[in-house]
Amino acid sequence: MEPSVAAAAVSLLRPRAAGAPSETSVRAGGGQGPDFSLNPAFIRLTSRPPLISSDTLLTVAWEIEVPPKTKKPEAKQIVDRSERRTVTGVVTADKMEKTVKVRVERLVSHPQFSKVLRKHYVCYAHDEKSEAKMGDKVELMESRPLSKLKHWRLVRVVEKAVAGAATDDARHAARPSANAKPASATPTKTT
Repeated sequence: MEPSVAAAAVSLLRPRAAGAPSETSVRAGGGQGPDFSLNPAFIRLTSRPPLISSDTLLTVAWEIEVPPKTKKPEAKQIVDRSERRTVTGVVTADKMEKTVKVRVERLVSHPQFSKVLRKHYVCYAHDEKSEAKMGDKVELMESRPLSKLKHWRLVRVVEKAVAGAATDDARHAARPSANAKPASATPTKTT
């Protein structure tokens, strides 16, 4: 600390003689509060004196070592395309441009009753070349959202629809093959 700053700090902390006016009790206007005219080193509106001056801060700044910035870890993990989720389903609508509506069915074993249930969901997929037609069995891969409904893209047409057959019953074509096994479900405990 500089000698002049240290002397000013010590003078503020020194006890006053009995009857001597303190800085906080006498003010130029006669009111309560600190009097800045009595001590120019007292520059704050607090009861404490400043601990260090700006000149001292500049000299100390040269001695302070700042560690180098470290690189932050990447927030988003980039997923390889081969690791994205893929599903197989049947095209139920192909009238939209570069978009197909696909019904994906799966077999699930009920945890309590051990009955095999058939569950399905419908997803919209991006078909860039418009190669999938009604009734085709297709493979889809998850992608970034392409629109409000499209979150999948067409990978390939697994099996073409039978020519001349009625493709209105896409539910039948969407069903898993006879040798497919249901997904395992954890049984719940009953009391």
